[in-house]
Amino acid sequence: LTIHGFNHKILTLLNKIVERMVNIKVDKQRFEILKEKVKRSLQNFRRDVPYQLAMFGITYLTAEHLWNKEELLSCIDGITVHDLEVFIPRMLSRFYIDALMYGNITKEQACEYMSSLQRQFQEHHYYQPLFPSLWLNQRELKLPEGCNYGYLMLNDAHQLHAIEIYLQCFPQTIDNNALLEFFCYLIEEPCFDQLRTKEQLGYVVSSGARRSHGVQGFRVIVQSSVTLEHVNLRIETFLDSVKNMLVSMPDDIYVKQRESFTIKKVEIPKKMHNQGNKWWNEITTHQYCFERPRLEVDVIKSLEREDILKFYEHYISPHSLYRRKLSLHVVPSPIAKQQSSTTIEKDDNMLGVDAGSDDEEIDDGVKGERLVEVEFTPQSVQELTKQKPIADIPLVEEIVEIEKALSKALSVAEPDSKVIRIENMVKEEKPLALPQVCETDTY
Repeated sequence: LTIHGFNHKILTLLNKIVERMVNIKVDKQRFEILKEKVKRSLQNFRRDVPYQLAMFGITYLTAEHLWNKEELLSCIDGITVHDLEVFIPRMLSRFYIDALMYGNITKEQACEYMSSLQRQFQEHHYYQPLFPSLWLNQRELKLPEGCNYGYLMLNDAHQLHAIEIYLQCFPQTIDNNALLEFFCYLIEEPCFDQLRTKEQLGYVVSSGARRSHGVQGFRVIVQSSVTLEHVNLRIETFLDSVKNMLVSMPDDIYVKQRESFTIKKVEIPKKMHNQGNKWWNEITTHQYCFERPRLEVDVIKSLEREDILKFYEHYISPHSLYRRKLSLHVVPSPIAKQQSSTTIEKDDNMLGVDAGSDDEEIDDGVKGERLVEVEFTPQSVQELTKQKPIADIPLVEEIVEIEKALSKALSVAEPDSKVIRIENMVKEEKPLALPQVCETDTY
């Protein structure tokens, strides 16, 4: 629950919302409307932007507990008004409250607001606080050293591909955060310049730190009309060149980069909600390190080039035996391809152009935006969505061997192969066999 606005009306608004919450009456008509809205959102999940699907896929694969959209969709039809009416008092009877009050408000006023909030729940025999031992401790799966996993997801709307490469590193601490963030700062601009400006792999190219459930790593995201095998190769080639870039960087340039990053870290947010979001993140993750920027800057000032190179050699380099790589490939499904081809045929017929003409140029980057309604029987949809594993990317000693390995893996799909295959994460999901877990510590 987020409330913002004029401070003299905040308490009145909060009381009104909580009053409606504890005295809620479920309207059947409204329930059906909202239920249908949620259902359509779940059904359209695979029509989302490809790189967003890739980001969700990585989160789904690494989270200890997370439901995918098809699992949620399979349950929504069975939910009734009675189920919701039974669930509401159960949910409000046992919970705990985290709160952040920021702005033109005193400590006494904040305590008054919290007391008023708790009092309204208790008057309706709600709100018995959870014991700390009952709090859900979110954790992330720990990838084994030297792994190179890849998974496939299908997109039903866009003729674009997307890939996210996630290199899992270590748990979140002040020292680890500073080291990873400074490394990301050093290669962010070269990565964008190489993959997007020079090689023009796609419009969406980004790199940086990824944090989830107390664990963090380095990731690269590219959305492109180029095949993902080629994109993956170019990303790996760039990562292989990072060492030379770090070694050849002049000392004065390295010092300037470090100083500019420290200035950026301690920069005061220009908007209230940006500062509030930073503090709220500390609360929701139960780390409560509200002086994090200042503490991390102290660490960054002590980082030398050898520290960055040591981190790169262990966690990032394609030649490292300890690197933990997880990649998520999003490709157009047969449904998306058929929708695109149907649209092209209809457009060509309207213009009087032969659909098979070699003179007609088609921009693959916009095919998925021109959608038409195509009727499919349940059987035909099931056949269209059946996908085979596309490839495995084995760990190799030399980066130049990756392209050969990919070509071989794509041309031959032996059922008895011992390599880990890229599977359809939704239809033919095979969960990672990763028993170890990174604990989320409180700092």
